[in-house]
Amino acid sequence: RHVWPQLLVQKLTTRPIILVIQSSMWDSLAVLEGVVGTRISKMDDAASEKQRTVSITRSNMTEWNWLDRAASLILSFLEGARAKGLSVEQILWRTNPNCPLLLKEGSLIVNAISELQAQLIAEAIAKKESSPWDIVSLLDWRSAFVAKDPKQCDKVHYRKDGYGAYLEELRKFVGV
Repeated sequence: RHVWPQLLVQKLTTRPIILVIQSSMWDSLAVLEGVVGTRISKMDDAASEKQRTVSITRSNMTEWNWLDRAASLILSFLEGARAKGLSVEQILWRTNPNCPLLLKEGSLIVNAISELQAQLIAEAIAKKESSPWDIVSLLDWRSAFVAKDPKQCDKVHYRKDGYGAYLEELRKFVGV
C-alpha cells in the first residue's frame, strides 16, 4: 500500500488522481477453489460439476465480512496516498461483468459472487452512511456489459466489446 504512491510521486507529473478499485478474482477464485477443492487451472469435470451444488447468498457475503474488507481495501489505498502527500480526487468502485461464461472456468460461483458484490457495493454507495462509501462512486461495468455468449469472454477477461463498454462507463467520470 505504500509502494504505488511513492512511484506516482517519483515517476509521474502532477495530475488529478482517480482511484479505481474493484473486487474480482482476489475474492471469487478463493471461494471457488475452496468449494471445488482445487485450483481453477487444475479443475476437472467432477470439480466443475461440484459448482452446481453450491448456492452463494448474501449471508455468505456477511459471514465472509466482505463489505468491511472492501472498505478496508479502499481506506488502505487512501492511507497510503495521504502518507505520501497525494490527494485522491475521486474514488470509483468498478463492478465486474459476467465473464467467465463456462463451467470449467468457474462461472457459476464467480458470477454469483460478482453479482452479490455489485449489489452490496451499489447499496453501500447509495446509502452513503459510512466511510468510505460516502466518498465512493459506482462505475457499474456489470450493468453496462452483459456477455450473452462465451465467445464474448476471454476466460475471466473480456474481448473488445466488453472493454469498450468499460471505457464508456469510465468516460462518465473522467470527462473525456
